[in-house]
Amino acid sequence: MNPEEEPQAPTGPSLDDLGLSQSAKAFSQTFSTFIKHRAELTKLEAQEAAQFTAIKLAAGVGLALLALFTWMLIVAGLTGIIAGVLTPMMPGFAEKFGTWPLALFILALVHAIGAFICYRQLKKSPEAPFFELTKQEIEKDKAWLQKQK
Repeated sequence: MNPEEEPQAPTGPSLDDLGLSQSAKAFSQTFSTFIKHRAELTKLEAQEAAQFTAIKLAAGVGLALLALFTWMLIVAGLTGIIAGVLTPMMPGFAEKFGTWPLALFILALVHAIGAFICYRQLKKSPEAPFFELTKQEIEKDKAWLQKQK
């Protein structure tokens, strides 16, 4: 060997000749696409869960408000009935107050129906469990990884 010559690297197939560089790029792109699709799936399922939760929250607030108003109207109506019972004992009382207790009970019934509708909405469970598709995909991945071992 001539001392002026530089030592050469061993001759053999390069990484590009073996296709490893292209394989690594392909794997990287495939993995990136895989993660992107998983993120999109998770995003869609999270939006469904958020929508379901928002409906439950609105129904809960509606139930609380309507139940409160129902109770207030029932108490007011009972006050009117008690006043009606006392009417014979107090002449002229009915002429003063009229039939407003009946109107209050009608309003209380309307509010009670609204509260019942909200209650039924709160009891309703989702049509499908949250993140079901993501869970299925994760199980498929686990099975595939087990098969690869």
